Amino acid sequence: MVEKCYSSANGGGVYYCDDFRRGRIVNNESASSGGGASNVRLDGTYVANNVAAASGGGIAYNYDNNTSSTNCTIVGNTAKTGGGVGDSARIYDSVISNNVAVLGGGIAECTAYGCKILHNLARASGSDNYPKGGGCYAKDKACNVYDSVIAGNACIIESSTARTGGAGQKTNFYRCEIFNNFCPVGASLNEGFAEDCVISNNVSPTYMHNLRLTTHLTRCRIYKESLTSPGAVTDCLISGYDGTWTLAPGENVYTNGTFTNADPGNENYKLFINNANGICSVTNCLIVANRAYSIISKDKTGEPVTVVNCTIADNTNVCMFGGFRMDRDVTPLYLKNTIICGNRQFNDSSKDWNFYPRYGSSQECNIYLENCMIGPGWLNGQTFQSCSGLLSQNDPKFCRHRDPAHPYALRLNSPAIGKGTVEAWMEGAYDIRCAIDDGEYPRLRDGKVDLGCYQCWLDPTGIVVSFR
Repeated sequence: MVEKCYSSANGGGVYYCDDFRRGRIVNNESASSGGGASNVRLDGTYVANNVAAASGGGIAYNYDNNTSSTNCTIVGNTAKTGGGVGDSARIYDSVISNNVAVLGGGIAECTAYGCKILHNLARASGSDNYPKGGGCYAKDKACNVYDSVIAGNACIIESSTARTGGAGQKTNFYRCEIFNNFCPVGASLNEGFAEDCVISNNVSPTYMHNLRLTTHLTRCRIYKESLTSPGAVTDCLISGYDGTWTLAPGENVYTNGTFTNADPGNENYKLFINNANGICSVTNCLIVANRAYSIISKDKTGEPVTVVNCTIADNTNVCMFGGFRMDRDVTPLYLKNTIICGNRQFNDSSKDWNFYPRYGSSQECNIYLENCMIGPGWLNGQTFQSCSGLLSQNDPKFCRHRDPAHPYALRLNSPAIGKGTVEAWMEGAYDIRCAIDDGEYPRLRDGKVDLGCYQCWLDPTGIVVSFR
């Protein structure tokens, strides 16, 4: 055991050790980085209640980027940056929990593989009143997290709105589960990206921004999350958003009792918001069973929103405005090869959405439609900037109960089959099943693409042609 040691430089408990196995490093302090250990290879070590003035309350690797630690428990440590781990560390199969920092409560600017990053906290400390990244944080160096669970982390400050990133700030997540994190701005992720992740029930109580300013989201399953200027969203399932979240006691480091946020009628509760902060493209996505003030809203000038080969179905908007809302004099929304079907206004179960125009009912919508299918009952009397190849008033003939795993797949007699415009990205791409259950169904069949996010691979006898 290494206990109650102090260093005026790096490594409060242990500094530059090739191998430290199955020990305990507790209650140490560093005036710089690595409150518990710096530049040490750890294996099966318990690292707890250490303090660093700079980075890595538990562990820091500020000189040797090739050193890594495995099977450690890193708990209750404190630093300015990286409460648990910081400075280019590589951590494998470890638990990183209940650590505290201003920037990166759990980890900062390091790489984690197969870890549990739980209940860490980014909070203000003295003059450092801009906390970021409850679970993970990056600024000048990368922070990459693979095959890990990031849950119950929080980023808070009581007197200011300047806090971002509940699960991660500028962090890149691969094949992770991200849930029950808490932050007013970017509860799931602020900047950075996610690939092949499951993202759900992250709480953003004030600004309703769960996934914010991400560069891209790819092959993710996203539940109960809002997206603000999310960059490129590709091959994602987006479902279950309703403007409400609940955290039970013990599910998040910040919320002591049951935390419930519920006001889906508030105009801030929009599923997709694109503003002046960046582009937004939504490609090959399934957007279903959401309930929001509006589903796609473009509320500032800037880059246009493009929606290509998506299926948008069975959603409900809870205001008098439409599911696609174009506020003020904004750049346009482009919809292409997309199915819009079965969506309802809260007070009218018999019609699909209205498209809400820029200023009012007498103005035309700043929306461009190309090769889109609008389901039965769609009627609003609005005009569009451009409308070509519209297959209005058609039933896309979803599989529904015929295929419980993929109810929005197309039946063999669907009028949407082969009616899309082929684009370069489709060559070698797969339909939405690649995100839902790792299915590999090519996006093109005989050189043609179907409308929506599914490609029909039934043969005339109803047998599925499988590609695995």
